[in-house]
This record gives sequence, C-alpha cells and structure tokens, in this order.
Amino acid sequence: MEPQQPQQQPYIPPPNGQNPYDFIMNPQKPKHGGGLPSFGGAGSSPLKRGILIGGLIVVVLIVLVIVKAIIGGGDNLGLEFTPVLQQQQELIHLTSGSTNTNLAQLSTDNANAAATVYAVISSEQAEIQKYLATNKAKINSTAISATSSATTDQQLSSAAQSGTYNSAFVTVLKTELANYQASLQAAYLKVKGTHGRALLSKDFDQSKLLLQQFD
Repeated sequence: MEPQQPQQQPYIPPPNGQNPYDFIMNPQKPKHGGGLPSFGGAGSSPLKRGILIGGLIVVVLIVLVIVKAIIGGGDNLGLEFTPVLQQQQELIHLTSGSTNTNLAQLSTDNANAAATVYAVISSEQAEIQKYLATNKAKINSTAISATSSATTDQQLSSAAQSGTYNSAFVTVLKTELANYQASLQAAYLKVKGTHGRALLSKDFDQSKLLLQQFD
C-alpha cells in the first residue's frame, strides 16, 4: 500500500487584510494610563487651564497691591495731602518777606525764628510736591494757593498799626504751626505708603522744633 499524503488545510485569509504575523514584525508599545496631562499640553482640560490662569492673575494682583502700598500710589493721595499743603502755604505766606512786609517789626529772635519757619516749611512743601508728582497724584494748585486767611492778615495789619505786631505775630504763628501739626497727623492716618508716611512723620517732628523757638 502507498503511504497516504497529509491533507493540506485550506488557507483562510485574516479579516480586513491583517497580516497574522504583525504582532511579531511590528510589536505595539503598551499604552500607559493614569498620568496627569500638563496644563499647557493638548491633553489639558479647560478647568485646569482656567485654574492656572486664575492663580497667575491673583499673584499679579497681590504683587501690584504690595508695590502700590510701598510707593504710596492711589487716586486719593492728592486729596489726603491737600490740607497739609494748604497749611504749609499759609505758613509760607506769613513768614515770607515778599508777602508780609511787617516782619521788620519783629524782634531779632522772632525774626530769626520766622526765617527758619519759612526755610523749613518751603523745603517740606517741595519734598511733598515731588513725592506726589512721582506718584502721579492730582493736586488742585488753585485751592492750595488760595488758603491765606484774610482775617489773619487783617489782624496782623491792625497789630502793626497799634505797635503790638511782635506779640500778635508770635501768637498767630504758634496757632498756625499747631494747625499744621494737626493736618500732618490727620494725613498720616489716611496715607498708606511708607514713603509718604515717613515724610509726614519727619515734618511732624520738625514742627515741634519750630514751635519751641517761640517758647
């Protein structure tokens, strides 16, 4: 008998034309799951991007507030310093020889004290004006320059005619210096900037020395 030949199995093509040996020729990399997508990547969700952007905005706002507090910037800065500038202008008006022609009637000590007040207050006013300009604060120059008291000027004029100008001037100037101290204290409570507060504190200490000249 002749040996029987093994029967060949019919060839069945794989579905969709897939090569049955692809898993050997082209092995696929395993997929890893569970990783968190980066905020800036394509896989980042809108919620996470929103959280990141919101956090950055909050940080920027905090930095701006801190910087603003340090330099003393603010829309009301000019208004907070206006009473101080007004009182400074009144003191300058009283102690300036160009606006007060009766200073010649003062005693030597009081004349020297008045000259010191004029020099110190003029310097302090210039410092505050520079500070406000640096912080772009609006100032009503007309309101500041129009604060001279007509009543006080009339009082001193009458004293000059009656020969009591020396004592009257000292009384008026001490009152205006006290008013100046009050305006400095009020502004200090309102101003938040460290530089502005430092100026107000220095001017207040200086005003006490100016008052002592007349004691």
